[in-house]
Formats: sequence, C-alpha cells, structure tokens
Amino acid sequence: NFLNDVAGNYALELETNEPGNSVATFTTPQAETIYQESISKGSLSVVDALKMGARLEEMSLQVLHNAKAVTIKSDLLHTFDILAMGSKNNLQAFNRRLKMYGITYEPGFLEQKDFRNIINQ
Repeated sequence: NFLNDVAGNYALELETNEPGNSVATFTTPQAETIYQESISKGSLSVVDALKMGARLEEMSLQVLHNAKAVTIKSDLLHTFDILAMGSKNNLQAFNRRLKMYGITYEPGFLEQKDFRNIINQ
C-alpha cells in the first residue's frame, strides 16, 4: 500500500485497528479529544454528522497544508497532495448533502475563499 511504503521510507509505522475492532485508540490527547467530540456531536442527527464530517475534512486540509510548508521531500509532498484531494472531494460531498437538507455549511477552519474554491471545483 502506498501510505505504508512512504511511512516505511521514514521508519514510521501507521496506526491501524485490527479488522473487526471498532474501538479507536490514539497516541495524543488532542486526537482523542477530537474523536470524542466528533462522535458526541456527530451522533445527534444526520445533519450534525454531515457538519462534523465537513469539519474534520477542513481540519485535515489545514494539517496537510501546514505539513507541506515544512518539507521539500517530493514523496511527502505527493502524498500530502493525494490526501488533500481526498479531503477536498469529501468536503464537496458533505457540502452537497447538507444543501439537500437546506443547510448552508460555514467553514470553521478554512478561509471562506479557500472553501468556496474547493466546493466550486
């Protein structure tokens, strides 16, 4: 798998759950907090789940942007671009679904112009 290969190049091990194990484990308190908040808020309704999904994709895009700013390694930049493409696609999908519910999603992490550029692609 591509991500495992890139991680292996830097002696990193990707965290994964065993198949069938739905219990998430985290190495940082921040990740645990984000996960718990996502589950709590996203479990309230379909609309809340869609909003939380969009928020998580925004957070991912911000992290990937910051990561790209601190490396010149082409394999990492390529990996970050692929991951960002997936997050942008997901953000577009969450936004479309929210519109179907009559909800206008307001970004919380991305600048409004960056958000508009993504959803209008």
